[in-house]
Amino acid sequence: MSKLSVLKNPAGMTDLKDLGVHPAAIDSEPKMRLHELVTTQNGKVEAGIWECSEGTYRMERTCDEMCYLLEGHWIITGDDGESVELKAGDVVFLPADFKGDSKVIEKVKKVYMTA
Repeated sequence: MSKLSVLKNPAGMTDLKDLGVHPAAIDSEPKMRLHELVTTQNGKVEAGIWECSEGTYRMERTCDEMCYLLEGHWIITGDDGESVELKAGDVVFLPADFKGDSKVIEKVKKVYMTA
Protein backbone atom coordinates (compact mmCIF):
# COMPACT_ATOMS: atom_id res chain seq x y z
CA MET A 1 0.00 0.00 0.00
CA SER A 2 1.26 3.48 -0.79
CA LYS A 3 1.79 6.04 1.94
CA LEU A 4 -1.46 7.81 2.80
CA SER A 5 -1.66 11.38 4.05
CA VAL A 6 -4.56 11.92 6.43
CA LEU A 7 -5.88 15.13 7.93
CA LYS A 8 -8.25 14.46 10.81
CA ASN A 9 -10.75 17.17 11.79
CA PRO A 10 -9.37 19.94 9.54
CA ALA A 11 -12.03 22.39 10.74
CA GLY A 12 -10.69 22.09 14.29
CA MET A 13 -7.02 22.53 13.40
CA THR A 14 -5.33 25.41 15.17
CA ASP A 15 -1.67 24.47 14.67
CA LEU A 16 -1.06 26.33 11.41
CA LYS A 17 2.22 27.99 10.40
CA ASP A 18 2.12 31.80 10.29
CA LEU A 19 2.93 33.09 6.79
CA GLY A 20 2.49 36.79 7.55
CA VAL A 21 0.63 39.36 5.47
CA HIS A 22 -0.49 38.27 1.99
CA PRO A 23 2.18 39.54 -0.47
CA ALA A 24 -0.49 40.83 -2.89
CA ALA A 25 -2.56 42.69 -0.26
CA ILE A 26 -4.63 45.57 -1.65
CA ASP A 27 -6.12 46.89 1.57
CA SER A 28 -5.67 46.19 5.27
CA GLU A 29 -3.28 43.36 6.07
CA PRO A 30 -4.81 39.94 5.40
CA LYS A 31 -2.68 37.48 7.36
CA MET A 32 -2.22 33.90 6.20
CA ARG A 33 -1.61 30.63 8.03
CA LEU A 34 -0.94 27.20 6.55
CA HIS A 35 -0.74 23.50 7.34
CA GLU A 36 0.80 21.68 4.39
CA LEU A 37 -0.46 18.11 4.25
CA VAL A 38 1.49 16.94 1.24
CA THR A 39 3.57 18.15 -1.69
CA THR A 40 4.44 15.61 -4.38
CA GLN A 41 8.09 14.93 -5.16
CA ASN A 42 7.85 16.82 -8.45
CA GLY A 43 6.23 19.77 -6.64
CA LYS A 44 3.26 19.85 -9.01
CA VAL A 45 0.58 18.87 -6.48
CA GLU A 46 0.12 20.41 -3.04
CA ALA A 47 -2.67 19.97 -0.51
CA GLY A 48 -3.38 21.29 2.97
CA ILE A 49 -5.27 23.77 5.12
CA TRP A 50 -4.99 27.51 4.39
CA GLU A 51 -6.41 30.33 6.45
CA CYS A 52 -6.63 34.07 5.76
CA SER A 53 -7.89 36.93 7.91
CA GLU A 54 -10.09 39.78 6.67
CA GLY A 55 -8.83 41.96 3.84
CA THR A 56 -8.48 42.15 0.06
CA TYR A 57 -5.67 40.81 -2.08
CA ARG A 58 -4.93 40.28 -5.76
CA MET A 59 -5.21 36.76 -7.20
CA GLU A 60 -3.25 35.70 -10.27
CA ARG A 61 -3.39 31.90 -10.40
CA THR A 62 -0.50 29.99 -11.99
CA CYS A 63 -1.92 26.54 -11.26
CA ASP A 64 -5.37 24.97 -10.86
CA GLU A 65 -6.77 24.96 -7.33
CA MET A 66 -9.81 23.34 -5.77
CA CYS A 67 -10.97 24.59 -2.36
CA TYR A 68 -13.55 23.46 0.18
CA LEU A 69 -14.42 26.22 2.65
CA LEU A 70 -14.50 25.05 6.25
CA GLU A 71 -15.38 28.48 7.61
CA GLY A 72 -15.63 32.11 6.62
CA HIS A 73 -17.10 34.46 4.05
CA TRP A 74 -15.21 35.17 0.84
CA ILE A 75 -15.97 37.12 -2.33
CA ILE A 76 -13.91 36.46 -5.45
CA THR A 77 -14.28 38.87 -8.39
CA GLY A 78 -12.64 38.09 -11.71
CA ASP A 79 -11.16 40.74 -13.99
CA ASP A 80 -14.13 40.02 -16.28
CA GLY A 81 -16.46 41.39 -13.56
CA GLU A 82 -17.96 38.00 -12.60
CA SER A 83 -18.25 37.72 -8.83
CA VAL A 84 -18.94 34.73 -6.59
CA GLU A 85 -19.76 34.78 -2.88
CA LEU A 86 -18.58 31.78 -0.87
CA LYS A 87 -19.38 30.58 2.65
CA ALA A 88 -18.58 27.53 4.77
CA GLY A 89 -19.49 24.31 2.95
CA ASP A 90 -18.96 25.77 -0.54
CA VAL A 91 -16.48 24.38 -3.07
CA VAL A 92 -14.71 26.49 -5.69
CA PHE A 93 -12.40 25.58 -8.57
CA LEU A 94 -9.92 28.30 -9.58
CA PRO A 95 -8.35 27.69 -13.01
CA ALA A 96 -4.66 28.34 -13.59
CA ASP A 97 -5.34 31.45 -15.69
CA PHE A 98 -7.73 33.12 -13.20
CA LYS A 99 -7.02 36.77 -12.41
CA GLY A 100 -9.06 38.95 -10.05
CA ASP A 101 -9.53 40.23 -6.53
CA SER A 102 -10.17 38.22 -3.39
CA LYS A 103 -12.06 39.87 -0.53
CA VAL A 104 -12.14 38.01 2.76
CA ILE A 105 -15.16 39.33 4.68
CA GLU A 106 -14.83 36.90 7.59
CA LYS A 107 -11.70 34.79 8.25
CA VAL A 108 -11.52 31.96 5.68
CA LYS A 109 -10.25 28.48 6.44
CA LYS A 110 -10.15 26.07 3.52
CA VAL A 111 -8.94 22.65 2.50
CA TYR A 112 -7.14 23.07 -0.81
CA MET A 113 -5.37 21.12 -3.51
CA THR A 114 -3.33 22.66 -6.31
CA ALA A 115 -2.08 20.98 -9.46
